[in-house]
Amino acid sequence: MAKVPLILYISSATQLLPCVAWALSRPRTRAGAALAIGGVVGAVGDIVSRWMALRFGNNNLVTYIDAPLMTICFLAALREWQLTARERRAFAVGSILFLLSCLGLVAFVEDINKLNFGVGPLGSLSLLAGGIWTLLRRTGAVERTPVLQTDWFWVASGLALQGGATALASPLGGFLLEHGRIDLFMIIWQVRAIFVVTSYLLISWGIYRGHAVSKFETVG
Repeated sequence: MAKVPLILYISSATQLLPCVAWALSRPRTRAGAALAIGGVVGAVGDIVSRWMALRFGNNNLVTYIDAPLMTICFLAALREWQLTARERRAFAVGSILFLLSCLGLVAFVEDINKLNFGVGPLGSLSLLAGGIWTLLRRTGAVERTPVLQTDWFWVASGLALQGGATALASPLGGFLLEHGRIDLFMIIWQVRAIFVVTSYLLISWGIYRGHAVSKFETVG
């Protein structure tokens, strides 16, 4: 088994930062709790993944479980910051459709013994879309609280960054593995890890530093 680069260990460990930030934050919000749970799911998934790689030589099954669960938790957090009841319902329905899509992909398209080509990118694109939508909608409102002092700005930015980086890295990484280019795969995955670390720092700062409630005067 090849030596795991340090940045991948760091990336895995930073998934626990939202949990620490939520424990230290006052007040503790539902959005923060959802982000903390999602981070713990990811960290545990990485531990199990490493064990399966050492024990069985294949850990791809883990990503078909932890990636959708993390996405659902993160979408639940974004749902808390939507401005209207209709948007919150849309996020809830979208989460259900996402899970059904994952089940369909696993049942009819994906090979669970290989790196996923559909489930991972679908979750990443969902986070990218949800993060960008939240940023656009909230900044479209005239808020009394400065944007940089809100929780939603840092978290949505972090999730959009993470979603965009993973959406690019997952299918490219899978393609490289299929063609035996493990060297290039490791480079891609380390670059992704840098973006993931940055995203969790933004998310955690948002949970800890951001205001639980942002006051706005009008909705754009």
